[in-house]
Amino acid sequence: MRGRQSQTLTDPCSRAFPQAFVRGILANWLVCIALCMATSSSSLPGKILGAYFPILTFVGIGFEHSVANMFFIPMARSSPSENGTQTPRGRK
Repeated sequence: MRGRQSQTLTDPCSRAFPQAFVRGILANWLVCIALCMATSSSSLPGKILGAYFPILTFVGIGFEHSVANMFFIPMARSSPSENGTQTPRGRK
């Protein structure tokens, strides 16, 4: 689990600006599609399915979201390291 947490912590910070910019545009596009598809349906199952597939694509591609990163990055930083000790706050 620690390897995935380290990857979650370092991946958003290691991308070049053009790649991060394009990924941000595509992520927001998928969010807008989910919103439009969910609001265009009048039934609850249609709203759920309308939002489900764009979100599934969003997660499957591996896009990040600022709110999700606000949870995952502190979680990765505060979890025990490989040698079993707690990683101090503000240090790798």
